[in-house]
Amino acid sequence: MNNAKNSKGIVPRAEPSGDAGSYQEIAVRAFRKGKTIAYILVGLDRCGNLHVLVTANGDGDGEHAVAVYPEKPKDRGNISEV
Repeated sequence: MNNAKNSKGIVPRAEPSGDAGSYQEIAVRAFRKGKTIAYILVGLDRCGNLHVLVTANGDGDGEHAVAVYPEKPKDRGNISEV
């Protein structure tokens, strides 16, 4: 992994997520020593709008700190802190 340059021992994992029939997401998590240090969701909400949610501060099990809704008008704030 990374040409054997992974001194921090970070292991990524991607998997399907969401509520079948309601919305679809892909979850990407990063682990270090078995602890989730980052968590990213990319998916479609119930209306079919794209969204990206990201945790921060190395807390992959915490609330998402950044929410990006790239299909909303820019003046409505396509990036927000939760």
